[in-house]
Amino acid sequence: MAARGHRTTQKPGALRRAWGAALLLCLLNPVASSAGEDTAFVDALRQRGLQRLAEVHCRRQLLDATPGDRRHATLVGLLSQIEVDRALTATPGQRGAHWRAADRVLA
Repeated sequence: MAARGHRTTQKPGALRRAWGAALLLCLLNPVASSAGEDTAFVDALRQRGLQRLAEVHCRRQLLDATPGDRRHATLVGLLSQIEVDRALTATPGQRGAHWRAADRVLA
């Protein structure tokens, strides 16, 4: 039950897509070495709380990745996961923007 005065605005579709992205990352991680290197690097940044740096890395690498290849899919999933991380730690008023950003990345 939500605390008095707080509403949860999380949409089931966004959460489903976030879980889908996480599953995609698990399936694709061991397949391509450059995708695996991206995953390891971004995970290390996320563990240290450096989400902005992880986001910049993913966006820059996406410029060189070919849409439809495994590395592109991995980077998109990582970028979405960064927004999911932000949504989970944001204040209630800011969560919706991060959920929408995670959803836009996957669209």
